Amino acid sequence: MAARRARDFALGAEQGQLGDETLGYLQDEVRRIAEQYPRVPLSTVFDDLAAAQSDAFRLIEGGRARPSQMRQLHILATLLSWHMAKACHDLGDESSAMMHARAAGVSAEQAEHPALSALVHGLKSLISYWSGRGEDALFHARRGAAEYQQVHGTVSVWLPSLEARAAVLLGDAGGGCRRCGAGGPPS
Repeated sequence: MAARRARDFALGAEQGQLGDETLGYLQDEVRRIAEQYPRVPLSTVFDDLAAAQSDAFRLIEGGRARPSQMRQLHILATLLSWHMAKACHDLGDESSAMMHARAAGVSAEQAEHPALSALVHGLKSLISYWSGRGEDALFHARRGAAEYQQVHGTVSVWLPSLEARAAVLLGDAGGGCRRCGAGGPPS
């Protein structure tokens, strides 16, 4: 209760413009939530996640951020919305999951962050796959892989695997992944 009041004070005290303390608070919250999310029951972080996402949206929409801060706010909003989409998906609410994933996509695009955009496409593919919408799952996986070929790391492996899995769901076991050949016919 006291920590929330301190948060509310900090978020409102820097009137007129977004200050370093407010941005730092939001960065700390994103870091804490991202670290805790895979290790604790969802119910223990869900309310904080929703509050932080709301704070990020409010700061973006409030017009107090300097142009140099907007990219960072959109990155934070992407991460928070991605986690909200994941949380809703984990709770079986596919419609809300996709809404949050779309919000994450908007923020990733506004931040002009290709790796986050690719990550969001992967999550959209995953949500679509588990909702039984194979064509949508394939579309999102292919779009992420095609548009963000310069992205490296685990996302560069994850997207083609999602593409191959969606192709199999659609009965195209021979089609597989166009990028890496996974799931194609044996040589």
